[in-house]
Amino acid sequence: MEDILGVLSREEYLSFELRALYNKYGYKLYKMSKFEAYDLYARNKEFLSGENMITFTDNKGTLLALKPDVTLSIIKSMPEEIKGVQKVCYDENVYRQQKGESFKEILQLGLECVGEIDLYQTCEVLCLAIKSMELIKAPFVLELSHMGLILAAMEASGVVRNDYEQVLGIIKAKNKAAMNAFCAEKKIFAQGAKTMETFITSFGEPNAVLASFVPLNAKMADALDELSAICKIIKSVSTAAVRIDFSCLNDLSYYNGIVFQGFVEGVPHNILSGGRYDALAAKMGKNAGAIGFALSLNDLAYLPEEEEDEEETVLIYADEPPAEVLARAEELISQGEKVSVQKFLPPKANFAKVCRVKEEQQ
Repeated sequence: MEDILGVLSREEYLSFELRALYNKYGYKLYKMSKFEAYDLYARNKEFLSGENMITFTDNKGTLLALKPDVTLSIIKSMPEEIKGVQKVCYDENVYRQQKGESFKEILQLGLECVGEIDLYQTCEVLCLAIKSMELIKAPFVLELSHMGLILAAMEASGVVRNDYEQVLGIIKAKNKAAMNAFCAEKKIFAQGAKTMETFITSFGEPNAVLASFVPLNAKMADALDELSAICKIIKSVSTAAVRIDFSCLNDLSYYNGIVFQGFVEGVPHNILSGGRYDALAAKMGKNAGAIGFALSLNDLAYLPEEEEDEEETVLIYADEPPAEVLARAEELISQGEKVSVQKFLPPKANFAKVCRVKEEQQ
């Protein structure tokens, strides 16, 4: 097994480790085609990170798209009613166009837990997100937010639904001046305005952040209690850096509870993202809760390459018969050595051992 793992790239090795990790927690591998009916994505464009897709028509006239996402296909495949939970993981390529860029093939690995989502299932998914980033072996932080908390606060503060996207944009940008101007223009009452400002000014250590909020209604109190319970449970089982930052946001049309992002030192953007998306499941006709995350393995390219192990042996040949060279190489390999057979010693090479076929046989 070690010989097999030794020839994998960093991305391939991490993929192997992640799938093994998820399997230990009961997540079954989900496989899908490279393309899906375009209509599935067209109906859920807000859920996708990019607007454009690569489309084509098959020989039956059906409009298809190279998959830009895996979650939609997984939810589509689930039964309408689920007792308990169904757990799946995936290791797929998706095809997306980022802003101002051409289409990219992205190696994405993640998991979805669908069904009766309770506090345990939520914490399990978050702990697996932490364990996933630990396998990258670089300093990281997991940032948490809660769409239900923000929604409850907007409702209690008198923010009308037509202004939700504007307020979320202000929170995402951490623009305190814009929030104050909005609350003044909309005549938001004092405590409501203070709460909306707190989403911008309060971030960092979970206990301190949560203590800065005064619940304005029962929904907000419930969301604060859930977020507090999640943070306490994670802290009890992990020493990972976990912070609250409400600029970590997802679309309100799909996400209704905890949302989170993972950042790794050396990568200029989040490498992992996920959350609770019951609204998406409901929109697709499923009477179930859902939570999951996805990890982009392409982003490992930002991290420095690990130093490759030096070749243990370079076997230099001259005019010996190929069969003789092959036999000698096989002999060394059978002794557990890694062998690079070369006619000349590679320049600037740093090998542990160099030998020649003729010399070795004298």
